[in-house]
Amino acid sequence: VSDKAYIRIGEGFGFQEIKTNIELQGPGTTQKVTLEVVAEDGTTEYYYVDIIQLSASVSINEILVNNEKATRLNYTDYEITISNKTGLANVKAIAQDSLSTIAIDEKTSTSNSIETSYILVNTEPINAKIIVTAEDGETSEEYNLTINIKDHNNNIEYVKVDSGLITPDEESGEYRAFVDNN
Repeated sequence: VSDKAYIRIGEGFGFQEIKTNIELQGPGTTQKVTLEVVAEDGTTEYYYVDIIQLSASVSINEILVNNEKATRLNYTDYEITISNKTGLANVKAIAQDSLSTIAIDEKTSTSNSIETSYILVNTEPINAKIIVTAEDGETSEEYNLTINIKDHNNNIEYVKVDSGLITPDEESGEYRAFVDNN
């Protein structure tokens, strides 16, 4: 802008440069600002600027493991205990803000929802890291999910009777012991 022109934004005006506060209406809203530039000869030009306030929300809406809701222990820690019957832990995390993105460990989503699976090889807990990134691309929060695994091993290691150790019948899988009448 020429050093002889003045700029007007709302109630504020000045030469070459003007600073003014624009009241924003909240995340996800657009505030239209009109800049009026008046040259030394009196000609006026209008410029329009859209100021878009990006969301900075990084809250989790819910975390599901095998369709069961994980328990929130505090702001960033969640926990759940599941059965090992299926051999999988299917995790789904949903951010509260539809404009946020979310990641679980190394898997990233371009939306506010993500799903991933873990193979359960034993009863050791699984620790998953969930990161929610706000629409602004800078604000993020890390959440921790601990998946505890119930041991479902109900296999018989061996059966022993007075006559000794017995093993299951190969065809039926049943255990049979023959004992004396004494």
